[in-house]
Amino acid sequence: MWGQALVARGLAAELRLRSGPSEVHGYAVADPFVPLPLLTKVLAFARSRRRLPARLGDALDAHAERAAAHRRSWAFYAEAARRLGWVAWPLRLGFASSLLVGMGRHARLLTMNLHEGVAAPLALAGTQKDVGRDFLRLHGLPIAPGAVVRDVGSAVEEARRHGFPVVLKRLVGGDADGVLYAIGDLAACRSGAAELLRRDDAILVEKLVRGMELRLHFVHGRLHRVYRGVPVVVHGDGRRSLRALLLERSPRYFAMMAGTAANRRRLVGWLWGQGVRRFADLARRVPPRGVRIQVAPGVARRRRVATHEVLAAKDLRRLERALDAYGRPSCGIDLVLPRPRAPLDGGAIFEINAPSGVIYLDDPRRVAMAELRALAGGDRRFLANGGRTPFWLVLEEQARVASTWTRVRRAFHRRFPTGLVATFGESDAAHWPALLLRRDAQALLIRVSTRSILEHGLPDHSRPLLFFQGSLEEFRRRYADACRTVSYAGGRLVPLTRTVLGNIIPPQSRVRHRRG
Repeated sequence: MWGQALVARGLAAELRLRSGPSEVHGYAVADPFVPLPLLTKVLAFARSRRRLPARLGDALDAHAERAAAHRRSWAFYAEAARRLGWVAWPLRLGFASSLLVGMGRHARLLTMNLHEGVAAPLALAGTQKDVGRDFLRLHGLPIAPGAVVRDVGSAVEEARRHGFPVVLKRLVGGDADGVLYAIGDLAACRSGAAELLRRDDAILVEKLVRGMELRLHFVHGRLHRVYRGVPVVVHGDGRRSLRALLLERSPRYFAMMAGTAANRRRLVGWLWGQGVRRFADLARRVPPRGVRIQVAPGVARRRRVATHEVLAAKDLRRLERALDAYGRPSCGIDLVLPRPRAPLDGGAIFEINAPSGVIYLDDPRRVAMAELRALAGGDRRFLANGGRTPFWLVLEEQARVASTWTRVRRAFHRRFPTGLVATFGESDAAHWPALLLRRDAQALLIRVSTRSILEHGLPDHSRPLLFFQGSLEEFRRRYADACRTVSYAGGRLVPLTRTVLGNIIPPQSRVRHRRG
């Protein structure tokens, strides 16, 4: 049962092995980053053979949605790397899909759109709302009045202190997930805080700041796009339910929000102040006549606008200077202004989103390409060879024959005095990225088993040289899968002869070796 729940959400892959008339049925886990507490609860219910509770199913849905969103953004970067012909290797860091670009001395890591040159404080500010508020305050940037609280009583007291309406937020999350919007009274505040604190140790209580909501997307520290939030508003008539009003006002939007458990949960949070506690409540709640209800905040829908129409030039420079001090990251910044081109200090910045992905942009492929080029940092050697360093391979099975390994290793050291020599065998726990990330590697010589090549593959566009001893036809026949894998990576087979080794060693290197 637990396996089916994971497979249904794209968090695992179904696996069937057949041998003769019998069949072994199981699940191959595709996403190893399901949070341990969540997985523990799923397994506990699996052992009891009870139906998966709705709340636990919602948690799995939320995890699957975030993981899928990160995978979609990652795909744009992987496509851009392939188009550029760069060495690229996919990695996973928690929810965030990452890309290892280049190898050896050229290795660089891109996590979503957050490159490794970004300073840690900015990365923390982009993933933790409480740290983000401190970060913004440190740079003299405006934030909404509020505070972090750890219990229901403190949440109510903080709401009273700043005055209703308020917004309750989880400290971790994006795209308005875990946000209870426009809480207008003590009862809604108390129940909302209790709901969020069931999953988290602390939450954020903020004064609701109304106005024009903007998302600024920065590429390598410079503004790329401005999007203005388009709120969804309905007006009560005293007869029809929230569901009926929303269906009439924006049927496509309602269908989108009703389509997934995660979106239904978001919609409930945005209407918490209207007494909605479950999605089914939308069909039961009838707003009084003449009441204006903002069904969703501006982050729910966005449209592109010109920068000069909404943001003052001096405020843009102010934001870009703050990003310059932390490695010029690519990120999204959410803020509200009372009116177009109003001073930034008259509004509030809600949060920094870093990493932020590119799937919501109108030109994601162009942005992914620009961010990959920024990752290269103008390194001419990187750009000239697509992040490659010389990459030699010798199969373990052939390295045991006569002096094959010794001859290749000597030739390698003559050609690349500071090159890295390593063994990648069947019993090794290391993976290719562990070797490819060695920044001290001028070049790579790897003694590798055929099984390791089949299990872990080779990085795209790495162009390895696979040395072999004996007949080319016999080598291809005996090690067909390894040869195909090398071919897919853009590599070639090199016969191990005196002539070949002599040609790949510069003459001056051979002379110095003989004198030594």
